[in-house]
Amino acid sequence: MHHNQIQSAVELAARVKTAMDAGAQSIVYYNLGLLNNRRLNWIKQANLAVEEWR
Repeated sequence: MHHNQIQSAVELAARVKTAMDAGAQSIVYYNLGLLNNRRLNWIKQANLAVEEWR
């Protein structure tokens, strides 16, 4: 999924939850070196949300 398709941390977390609800056992983020700090923080927030959902 292209980074322009996700506009917020909340949207990223929702997409991660959708994938988990569909049976995903992991989420892989790639090209992290190309992301700015704001988007890296979105990933952090999504990962923390995953821990709460488990």
